[in-house]
Amino acid sequence: MATVRIVPGIASRSRLRALVVDTLAQPADVRILDAADAEVEATLSESASARLRVELGRRGVRVRALEATGLMPERTYRIIATSGPDVFERGVTTLPDDIGAKGLTLVVASCFYDGFRGAENYRTALSTPRGFPDPALKLLVGDNLYLDVRRAGEKSGDAYPETVTDYLRHFWSGPYVDVLEHLPTLTTFDDHEFWNDFPERQSWLSRSWDSARAEWTQAARDCIDAFQMPLNPPPIRPGSRSYVFEIPPVSFFVADTRTLRERYRDGRSRMLPDLDLAELARWASSLSGFGVFVLGQPL
Repeated sequence: MATVRIVPGIASRSRLRALVVDTLAQPADVRILDAADAEVEATLSESASARLRVELGRRGVRVRALEATGLMPERTYRIIATSGPDVFERGVTTLPDDIGAKGLTLVVASCFYDGFRGAENYRTALSTPRGFPDPALKLLVGDNLYLDVRRAGEKSGDAYPETVTDYLRHFWSGPYVDVLEHLPTLTTFDDHEFWNDFPERQSWLSRSWDSARAEWTQAARDCIDAFQMPLNPPPIRPGSRSYVFEIPPVSFFVADTRTLRERYRDGRSRMLPDLDLAELARWASSLSGFGVFVLGQPL
C-alpha cells in the first residue's frame, strides 16, 4: 500500500490546496514545484482536531492540509511527496483567468457508496475522453461517503474509531482514493456524512438517539474538517463550511446546508445559520455575471 496519498483540492487562479495523508513511521516531505522546477512557497499544517489525531495515531496515520497562494492562472504545478525511498507526484493545473470561448468542463457528483465496488468504473469514467474539454475539477455535492451504512460482518462501534475507519477507507487505503486523486476535488456535505436525514432522529439508528448523537455528530464534523474541508477554498466566515469560488464571468456559492442544520423539533428548522444566509444574499445581490448556487439535497 502507498505510504502517501495526495488529494488535490481547489486550484484557483492563484491558490492551491490539497490533503496529504501519510504515515507516522515514514513522514513525507512535501513540496510544490512550478513548470521550471522552482519550489513554490507553501504551508503544511495538521488538519485534525486533537481528539481525531489520537485516533489516527493509533493507526499510525496523520492528515495534513497543504496550501500555496500567489500562483499564476492556467499553469501546471507538481505536488511531490517523498516518503523514505518512495516519491509520489500529482500534477495540478490552476484555473484560467476566464472561461473563454472554448468553455470549461466541471464534473458534479454525489452519493458514492463503496460497497458495490464502483470506484474503478468511476475512475475510468473520469478519465475517458469526451467530445468536450477535459474537466478542470470535480465538485462532490454530498453523501461523499455513507457513515451510517455498515458492511456485511462489521459491527457498529464507538463514534470516533468507526468514523475514522470509514474515512481512511475512502481517503487512504481503499480504491476510492484513486478517484479522489484524479482532478482537483471540491466538496459539500449531506445527511449521510452523519446519518440518514441528519440531524433528525431515526429509530433504527442508535447514533441518532439523544444518548449518542452528540458524540457521533462531533466525530463526523471533525472528520469533515480534517479530510474534506482542506480541499475547499477558505470559508465565507470563521466557523462556516460554505465558500465561494470564481471562474469569471461565473461565480459559485457552495452552501453547506447540512452540518449546522437544526432539528425540526427545536422549532427553528434552519438549514443555514443566519450569518451564512446573509452572506448568500450579499453574494447574490453583488453578482456582475452568472451565479451558480450549489448545495446538497436541501429537504
